[in-house]
Amino acid sequence: MAASAAIFALTGCGTDSNAGTPTPTPSAPATLTPIQKITALETSGTIPALNRTSGMLPNDVDSNGVRDDIDAYIASRPFTANGKRALTQLARGMQNSLTVDLTKPDQVNNTAMSVTRAINCVFAQASGEADPLTNAVQDIQSVTTNTKERLVEYMKYNKALDGSVSSVPAGDTCE
Repeated sequence: MAASAAIFALTGCGTDSNAGTPTPTPSAPATLTPIQKITALETSGTIPALNRTSGMLPNDVDSNGVRDDIDAYIASRPFTANGKRALTQLARGMQNSLTVDLTKPDQVNNTAMSVTRAINCVFAQASGEADPLTNAVQDIQSVTTNTKERLVEYMKYNKALDGSVSSVPAGDTCE
């Protein structure tokens, strides 16, 4: 019995790995909310600060067909001038996919062709499959469809393309 009491007492005397670490008080939250985390990441530059207001093209001061926040995102990327122009071409095509009249198949197909031409241009500017520029194609799609409203429109656009066939364009497709 004395041995079990001694073991119990010694177990309680172990080192505390949290010693010296302040414990959160009920009035101060222990973690940040998801919105606070996103804001902190945007402020630090870890992720791009994107427009999350409603609408498909909320801000385009220079009228180049690309949201200003996406223009800033592309400008911040470590790519060549030609690579950035190719990404801007892609962003414009992606932006058009959110605003095209889905009841007009010719317009939908023309938009799809402009996106395909832009992707071909991006890959032409890349030095190979491992080039970070090739990964930027997915990034541009993600930042373009960064709200539920925009993602839903993009899904409608893709549904309008269902059953269509496209091919890789030949030659220089950069604007």
